[in-house]
Amino acid sequence: MAKAGRKRKDVPRTKSGLPSRAGQYKGTCERGVYIMTADGSGCIKIGISNGPARRSDGIQTSNPFPVRLYAFWSLGNEASRRLELECHKRLRQRHVHASGEWYRIAPDVAESFVKTVAAELAIDMASEAA
Repeated sequence: MAKAGRKRKDVPRTKSGLPSRAGQYKGTCERGVYIMTADGSGCIKIGISNGPARRSDGIQTSNPFPVRLYAFWSLGNEASRRLELECHKRLRQRHVHASGEWYRIAPDVAESFVKTVAAELAIDMASEAA
């Protein structure tokens, strides 16, 4: 039993010590598209990575809100890049100004959006990992 104030070792955590859903993706995997949330900000980030857990740790260091991996699809390099670019293009009006790839959209809406764009681009999302 964990004592009060101590972190349980079996719970994946970001470098900042916050619990992370991304822990299941530690290490390197095939490149894919991710959605990350910044809890309390009302924003999500859509990007590509072959190590989403490491990526969330890196994003956390420059973000005052807890960053969590919401979804990840392992799609390979070409499909990931095409999907990411098209999503960014279509979400341009929801872009949070001067903040990289952050957009003001609910995570569940973003997930449906990414799946819809992938279908329109004929990208197979069957390898969904989150």
